[in-house]
Amino acid sequence: MNNIPVYVVDIDLKRKDEELLQIEKLIEEKQQLLLENYKNMYINSQQNAVLENIKEDYEKYYNYIIEEKNEQLKAFYILNTYVENLEKYKKYSKHNAEDMRHQQMNIINEINIIKKNLHDIISNNKK
Repeated sequence: MNNIPVYVVDIDLKRKDEELLQIEKLIEEKQQLLLENYKNMYINSQQNAVLENIKEDYEKYYNYIIEEKNEQLKAFYILNTYVENLEKYKKYSKHNAEDMRHQQMNIINEINIIKKNLHDIISNNKK
């Protein structure tokens, strides 16, 4: 028979068993890590879908605001042109002349305010 003492074989088997147990433990830990990563990925993908919807809503609202500001600008430009034409063709009384100039200054101020707001909105969105 084999001349290896029994206690040496037992020690070798015990060490191999310990190594196998350690490997099994590592495999189990890796599986748990993979499961956690999968759960996190799943949760993140759901959150990203929600965030994507929020982003789309924000873009729609942003575009709506830009469109509204442009419409306001058009309206004030039309008003300003109307007042300029009144002044040009003298279709007002002397009493109304001062009021008309005052209104035109208000219109021009509103145009500048809207332009600034529009610029601020567009600039802040690019950051």
